[in-house]
Amino acid sequence: MKEIFKDCTVEGNIIKLPSYQLDRKDYLAVKKVMENNYGKWKGGKVFGFLFDNDPKELLTKLQGGEIVNNKKETQFFATPIEVVEKMIKVSGISAGAVHQGKLSILEPSAGDGAIVNELRKQIGGNLDIDVCEIDKHRQNKLEENEHNNLIVPNFLDLPFTRKYDWIFMNPPFNKGQFHAHILKAYKHLNPEGTLVSIMPRSMKESEILRDFVKNDLGEKCHWNEIIELPKGSFKSSNTQIDCDIIFIQKK
Repeated sequence: MKEIFKDCTVEGNIIKLPSYQLDRKDYLAVKKVMENNYGKWKGGKVFGFLFDNDPKELLTKLQGGEIVNNKKETQFFATPIEVVEKMIKVSGISAGAVHQGKLSILEPSAGDGAIVNELRKQIGGNLDIDVCEIDKHRQNKLEENEHNNLIVPNFLDLPFTRKYDWIFMNPPFNKGQFHAHILKAYKHLNPEGTLVSIMPRSMKESEILRDFVKNDLGEKCHWNEIIELPKGSFKSSNTQIDCDIIFIQKK
């Protein structure tokens, strides 16, 4: 496939296929690579893969034989609306609380905005929410809404001086990132603040998570609880991993 990419060209935000006809197998392989990096096929006058940003750097990497998969690298699995609704219900957040002045909300891995959009739908359409999102493609999507405040791309770089009343999150799971994100998020809570997060069920019985939730946080929290989600709750996001919701309220 490297040779095919060498014959591709860039025009603006479009990667054009070679002038010769690709067989179906090669086309589907190229299409998968483009979609894994947020390219969308457009026929007609475009007749190429359209990107939100300049794809020259991506094509250069592909032409050099590099395997690039931004979706996999950033561990993005959109939070289904049914799961978001349950997270909001569990949190206890309400329009009444917002009107009382408790406005500070953070979404540390905001993705395509599934959580923040539903929060506004339920408790206030013009509510300003701080967000972090490491992926440039999804940053652009988030910034289309002027009430999303992109404070830093990488949540792990957020200074601890920022504190919040509510934090809603669906953090990355691989390479121990889940624990790092949960612990950092807890430290960003105001007193009486609430953290609601998706967590992988496979880790629920692990020693590290049990110690973290039951021991490390147990003495510091008003309440911590794990709420099981139905099997296949993330099937619509192309993952079969079973997940739960963890609820933590800080003393």
